[in-house]
Amino acid sequence: MGSLADPVAPDLFALRILSVETCTSLLAELDAFEDWAARHGVEPERPNSMNYSGVILADIGLQGSMTWLRDAVLAPLGEALLPGFCPEGFDDHHAFAVAYGDGRDRDLGFHADDSELTLNLCLGDSFAGGDLYFEGRRCLLHRQHPTLPQERVLWTHRPGVALVHAGAHRHGAMPIRSGRRSNLIVWARSSAVRAGQEELAEAGGCPDWCSLSA
Repeated sequence: MGSLADPVAPDLFALRILSVETCTSLLAELDAFEDWAARHGVEPERPNSMNYSGVILADIGLQGSMTWLRDAVLAPLGEALLPGFCPEGFDDHHAFAVAYGDGRDRDLGFHADDSELTLNLCLGDSFAGGDLYFEGRRCLLHRQHPTLPQERVLWTHRPGVALVHAGAHRHGAMPIRSGRRSNLIVWARSSAVRAGQEELAEAGGCPDWCSLSA
C-alpha cells in the first residue's frame, strides 16, 4: 500500500481518509439528526449490542453510500492489507456512528467485531482519553484465551484518521476523560469467509492468521 496505510501492529493499519473540515461537516449532520430525534420524541435504534449512543447510518439515508464504500474502497483495501483473507469481497455490512462523552457511552468493553473487516474512522471532536486497546487477532477457538504481552497495542484517535483491522482482532475502548469523541464505523462481512471459519473451528482447526496458531 506504500504510504497510503501505516502499519500500527500486525493486522492493524491506520490511514487518513477525510479532512478535518469534512469530519466537522459529518458531525454537524449527526448532531442535526440527534436534535431532530429529540424534538420529535424519536428513540434511534442502538447501533449494536454494546453501544448505546449513536445511530445506524442506513436510518439517516446513507445506506447507498456505505454500500459503495464497502465495495469500492473496503474490498480492495482489505485485499491489499490482508492478502487472500477475503478475495471475493464482501456481501453484507453494518455501518453506524457512535459517540462517547458526557451523557453518552464512556467506554467500550473487550470484544471482537461482528465483521470480517472493520473500518473505524474518528470524526472528532475535542476529547481526552478513550484510547483503543487491541489484544490480538484470534480465531473462534482461541478468542477467549488470555492475552499475550506482545499482543497489546494502544491507539489514540485522530480526527480524519481511520483504523482498518480484521473483525477478529480483539479490542476495547478505555474511558473517555473529557470532551466528546465520535466515530464512523463500518463492519464489512463475507458470508463465505464466515462459513469457512466456522467449519474450520468445528473441525478443531486454527487458521494461520490467529495469534495462537502453531
